[in-house]
Amino acid sequence: MIVTEDEFVDVAWPPGWSVTIRDDRPALIDAAGRTVGWLGDEVFVGGGSVETTKANVISCTGQPRVFVASGLTRA
Repeated sequence: MIVTEDEFVDVAWPPGWSVTIRDDRPALIDAAGRTVGWLGDEVFVGGGSVETTKANVISCTGQPRVFVASGLTRA
């Protein structure tokens, strides 16, 4: 989930990506099993917003749209 100044934005990460606990803190894991980010890291994410039905996901925040991430770059 991404937090902007005004709202929460659900993120649909690419297939195979997940969030888990590593070293006692939340971590973003890529499809190869590498840690690509930690809670609080500043990153740049490519992609765009689509309706939850098109992304085939359920919004954690109840929003009708999610941000479908297509890549990540560290800040």
